[in-house]
Amino acid sequence: WVSDPSGLGFSLLIGVIASVLFMAVAGAVVYRILVRPWLGSPNAELTVIMTTIAGAMFAENLALYIFGGRLKVLDQAITGTVMLLGTTIQAQNLLGIILSPILLGSLAIFLKRSKYGLAIRAIAQNREVAQLMGIRIEAMYVTTFAVSAILAGTAGVMFGGLFSLGPSMGTDPL
Repeated sequence: WVSDPSGLGFSLLIGVIASVLFMAVAGAVVYRILVRPWLGSPNAELTVIMTTIAGAMFAENLALYIFGGRLKVLDQAITGTVMLLGTTIQAQNLLGIILSPILLGSLAIFLKRSKYGLAIRAIAQNREVAQLMGIRIEAMYVTTFAVSAILAGTAGVMFGGLFSLGPSMGTDPL
């Protein structure tokens, strides 16, 4: 919508940045609304799974209402084809192949070497001890949801130029 000529009409780069920022905020909001109220309650894991599935259904129907049911196609970040080892591949596919391990490696470095990553891993191992050590559990949960939403948004932008986008995109595994 940001980079669509019928929308705001900005460049694809501005659209990608807006998408990543929107997804970070959306991840934090999803945590605050759908996850936080259930933490500490009996059967919290199952309740959180059910509420996030319900939230995904709500988001899908909201997108249907706002944007309509027709499929949309994003502009490709890189157009054209590349000859690689005797095989022709779309440049956008190659970008996805290259960017995916870079993002995964960046996530691994973030989790292994940053203060936030250490805190996230400590919480995953033992929430109570991490809290006693002074780790702000709430802030780390919001950070975790924001980072995962950023990665999902980046994947959506990367492959949105290859496939048609629709509100139910990505819900097939559910």
